[in-house]
Amino acid sequence: MTVPQQARCVFHPNRVAVAKCEKCGNLICLECKMTRRVRRVDEGDSVYTFCPPCYQTVQKRSRRMGIIALVVFVVVVIFMIYMFITLTSNMPTMPEMPEIP
Repeated sequence: MTVPQQARCVFHPNRVAVAKCEKCGNLICLECKMTRRVRRVDEGDSVYTFCPPCYQTVQKRSRRMGIIALVVFVVVVIFMIYMFITLTSNMPTMPEMPEIP
C-alpha cells in the first residue's frame, strides 16, 4: 500500500509511517508493522500488514477458529466410535455349526 510521504505513525508521532494497516487503515511505522501470512488453497499465499491492536484481534480470532475446529473434530470422532460400537454390538452372531459324527 502506498503511504504518503512524511506521514507519521499513529502510535509513534515522531516516526515516519511506512505501511498502512489492512484492517483499520492506520498509518504505522516499521516498529509497529506486524505481518501475517495466510495460506489459501485456491489463491496461494498472501501477506497482510496490521497495526499491533488489529494483529492481536486477528490472532485471537485465528486461535478461536482453531479451537472450534478441534472441538468439532473430537465430537465427530466420538460419534463415529459410538456408532461403530452400537452397530457391532447389535449384529447377529453366526449360528454354531453342528458337529458331524
